[in-house]
Amino acid sequence: MALPNVSEIIRLAVVEDNLPFRRGLRAIFDLTPSIECVGMYATGEEALRELPRVAPDVVLMDLNLPGLSGIQCTQELKRLRPAAQVLMLTIEDDSDRVFAALRAGAIGYLLKAATPVEILEGIQLIAQGGSPMSAVIARRVVESFHGKGGGTRGEGLIERAGGRGVGAHRARQAHQGSRRRTGPQRHDRPNLSAANLRETPSPLPGGSGSKVPPVTGS
Repeated sequence: MALPNVSEIIRLAVVEDNLPFRRGLRAIFDLTPSIECVGMYATGEEALRELPRVAPDVVLMDLNLPGLSGIQCTQELKRLRPAAQVLMLTIEDDSDRVFAALRAGAIGYLLKAATPVEILEGIQLIAQGGSPMSAVIARRVVESFHGKGGGTRGEGLIERAGGRGVGAHRARQAHQGSRRRTGPQRHDRPNLSAANLRETPSPLPGGSGSKVPPVTGS
């Protein structure tokens, strides 16, 4: 799938405490001409000290961080730099934590099971005004409201969460089909590990089958 076109370079920062995963993301972003990675931070406290200065357009935020959580960091970041667009990238798919992140100011929510292409698409969509969500998260957004006032309220939340791009499209699909389908939606646990990043074909210029540089570190 081709990545969306953007007219300007996206200034991106990452808040992620897992070093191999952080290095793997950096390897991908360094090969992406439309993204300038302006900061990589292991804690929310470090991020809040530096993010107002480096002024990112988009921040990739883990939820489980040492010290300040990703939700607390997002809430404070939106106070310090309201223009920053926060995209959660985490293993957490619990409905309460998803909504807590959205209430704190996150505008998108991807699981770490996402492929590098999906992460890049999410970053570019959020920079263009979209609200990317993993399919299972879009489904939970809808399902969590079916017992609290029906589908109309769920649709309203989808629109308030962004209403554009992949996330809204997936959420609407889930809403339209959720009353016809039964049973839990199955999804894989995170596969965007350092090993997976090494083996994932790069979607970037350089030809089909080119690889992301190896990720090292503990």
